[in-house]
Amino acid sequence: MFSKDIGESFNIGFVKVTRKYEDLIDTEIFNEDGRIEDRRFYNCKINNLNQVSEVRVLSCLSHLEEGTFDNLPKLVTISAVEICVKQLSKGFFKRVPKLKEILLKSNHIEAIPTAVFRYSKINNLDLSYNRIHIIEDYAFSGMAKVTLLNLENNRLTEVGKTWFENSKIAEINLANNRITRITADAFTRTKSLALINLEYNKIHYIDKMFKLDGLKALLLAGNWLTDIQFARNLRLTLLDVSFNKISYINIDDVQRVRQLRMIPNPWQCACLRSFWSENKKRNILVEDSEELTKRWNSNTPICIVPDEDGFACTYSKDGRFSSVQDTYFKVVNYEEIGKYS
Repeated sequence: MFSKDIGESFNIGFVKVTRKYEDLIDTEIFNEDGRIEDRRFYNCKINNLNQVSEVRVLSCLSHLEEGTFDNLPKLVTISAVEICVKQLSKGFFKRVPKLKEILLKSNHIEAIPTAVFRYSKINNLDLSYNRIHIIEDYAFSGMAKVTLLNLENNRLTEVGKTWFENSKIAEINLANNRITRITADAFTRTKSLALINLEYNKIHYIDKMFKLDGLKALLLAGNWLTDIQFARNLRLTLLDVSFNKISYINIDDVQRVRQLRMIPNPWQCACLRSFWSENKKRNILVEDSEELTKRWNSNTPICIVPDEDGFACTYSKDGRFSSVQDTYFKVVNYEEIGKYS
């Protein structure tokens, strides 16, 4: 590693080349303007940048401007993790034809501008653990073949219907944000979604018209749901609604779900027994009482009997806690239980 004192405008990066037997080379790869520069390689085995497949930026670079990663014809991966990035400009990877992966985890990014990733052919885009609370219209539009778009642990409060316009995204991770509602058209502009992770948000409402034909897994653990009527329109391999505020599930709402995770929730015991009984006639894989007792804390009730008489097994119409929910959360603290492994 270079030991000379450098100014803040310089940046340090690892460069990995594709040639056989070549090791990672640690060198300065940016000039004062934040641009890749050939002459920085005069002390290395590489005479030019034509074979570079990976760049890892190590020192602070707050703004990725247009052209930051120009002239890297075989670059596959840009790794700019935990380096203080605050701002992304359209075109910061504009002339990088082979690029497949951009890792921007654990930075200070607050906004994703319109079309900044538009029409790119990236497979993996990691924007997790930032401060993103603004995503402008069409920010991810036209992305050709994304395997994973990771927006976990940001500050998003909604899912915009135009964010993913005409994009082909297989998995979206929106866990640990501040999202409260999912509208019917939230993800309809991308037709290839197989998995959506919305765990540990504050979702209390999902539109009954929400529908994605190709969706296989919907992860909603750790939200504020009391009603899952939206599931009736979904043919899912897995639906996880554990760690919510559900006291009742209509078996017809999950008739197209192959596997259902629904514990813990503030179940009334009679309603839970009734659900299990009805499910024996269906082909849905759910955790039964025997499976739960194998791993469940014996001090934590799976269900609870309400104090009031005449309790009806039905969805809460006004969205407020029923007496069952109130009683359950006096006994059970989700934070103490933890999450599924």
